[in-house]
Amino acid sequence: MENQIQFLTCGDSALTIQFGEVAEIKTNLMVRELDEVLKANPIPGIVETVPTYRSEMIHYNPLRIRYADLVRELKVAMEHVEWDALKPSNEVVVVPIFYRCPKTELDRIAEYEHMTADEVVRIHTGRYHYCFMMGVAPGTAYLSAPAGSFTIPRKATPVPKPYASSIQIWSTHTTISPFHSQSGWNFLGQVPAASYNPNRPEDPFLVHPGQWVKFREVEKDEFEAIEAEFLANRYQREVVTKDLSELPYQQ
Repeated sequence: MENQIQFLTCGDSALTIQFGEVAEIKTNLMVRELDEVLKANPIPGIVETVPTYRSEMIHYNPLRIRYADLVRELKVAMEHVEWDALKPSNEVVVVPIFYRCPKTELDRIAEYEHMTADEVVRIHTGRYHYCFMMGVAPGTAYLSAPAGSFTIPRKATPVPKPYASSIQIWSTHTTISPFHSQSGWNFLGQVPAASYNPNRPEDPFLVHPGQWVKFREVEKDEFEAIEAEFLANRYQREVVTKDLSELPYQQ
């Protein structure tokens, strides 16, 4: 892995430390381990760190620290990282989804995968999805199922999302997004409790990196009931504990 680590410049006030070419959980754990070390032992001049699928972006003040000095300090910090210390969490966030909502692309996804709509739902709800990162907008979670799921690619041209709180997929990846925007991912269903709640400042996010997600199908009546609870700021996310160490997260 050391041979695969690259320091990449990102303009005049940021750099990226990239851990390999493949987005996999064992690589993501290394990114998060480095991020924790840098937060616990901050290097003067660093403004913000942004952990992603397989890299750590570091924003810095070039008036306080030069690029070459920052790289040297980062390499020293990396010598003290326990790369195998962090493991995937055993916390599983149960996320309800209304798959049969209007404007869903469930049938199109099923046609592409050569299966029925019921099979698509069964597979999506039957997998545990690991949260790699947050990005794009507050509460947008990027997940992937290490056990595999679908093969459908992203769309060639992004289109507006039909709902603010939505679930979208491509291949084994799923995203939970709380805001309207354009996306090339395939719309699979609507979420009644948004993944970002600014009215809960102590913890506004539905899911955090390192946690797992298990999706649960709901029908229209339950969707509306949960949505009402969320809008009244009474919704409590469901979190269960499960040992997922046997999942192929190192592949």
